[in-house]
Amino acid sequence: MSLADVAVKAQISAATLSRIERDKQALDLGLFLVLASVFNMPPSDFFDGREPAGENSDPLVAKITTMKPRERTALWRNLTEEVTKHRRTVRPAVHALTLQVEELLAQVEYLRTGVESVQKNLKRR
Repeated sequence: MSLADVAVKAQISAATLSRIERDKQALDLGLFLVLASVFNMPPSDFFDGREPAGENSDPLVAKITTMKPRERTALWRNLTEEVTKHRRTVRPAVHALTLQVEELLAQVEYLRTGVESVQKNLKRR
């Protein structure tokens, strides 16, 4: 897959994905799980079990790569559950916010109509 294809499927910009690929931007766990899903790979397949090289290595990666396979499996399952729970709580909040914005827009339209009416009456005088 091309960088653009992966970015579209992960719902991020190609620029963001490129920065992550070049180690110019950190990869958060949620996006990591999304990318694993895009590539149709279990997250554990991204690690070979060795310690990451270099002193600037990500501590999260270091911790995950030193875990036993069963521990990693439990971690990924727990993280998947947490992401799913988070999505369930965010969607209602986004829906409520959308309704508030729609109401505000309706109020603005009502006020605009009122202002136009007053302007017309002033022009007649």
